[in-house]
Amino acid sequence: MIRPYHSILSYSGEFWREFLESIYLLDIFSDLLEEFNDPEKFTRVIHYILYTYSIASDRIISGMDTEKNKKSNFSYCRLAEDEWQQIGMLQSPAVLKAVMGWLKYQDQEVFTQLSLLKDLKTEMQISSVSTIKKSSGEIDFDQKFKCATYALDLRRMIRDLENELLQNSPALAELVKEVKAVKKAQVTGIELFIPH
Repeated sequence: MIRPYHSILSYSGEFWREFLESIYLLDIFSDLLEEFNDPEKFTRVIHYILYTYSIASDRIISGMDTEKNKKSNFSYCRLAEDEWQQIGMLQSPAVLKAVMGWLKYQDQEVFTQLSLLKDLKTEMQISSVSTIKKSSGEIDFDQKFKCATYALDLRRMIRDLENELLQNSPALAELVKEVKAVKKAQVTGIELFIPH
């Protein structure tokens, strides 16, 4: 699985269709190629998908808010802000199909479920602060509260899946330990500077 991930990210050509066909992944990304037929744009979009939805990605930051992490990857891939809903929030059917195909291809059930729950949690959080109206036109506070409650439930489920993922992947657990050690070593608070 790691080989295609790195192959795609390191590909610098313009003939994406031929390249994806050569690594047997055209069926996953074919609709994406149709929607984003400019090679440069396609490169940015496929990189965003790989950085955001790959178990091998070093751009998924454990403990970081999902939407913030996705927006960081979105910005890193130099995608335009006005495309956030279409690409970042998976409103494009081609993007959604590519994400689901890529997750399925990786054959990592826990990671796939974790990715899907993180996206659902983001949607629930947004819905809880959005205007939701009843058919009568009044604001549906009951539904907004349900969305907020679902987001809390999803947070617990996500934490459980993250722990399961770490238990099943010694390399990933080691990486998390290293990140925590670096964070702990970072200086926080007031530093004392002594002039020479």
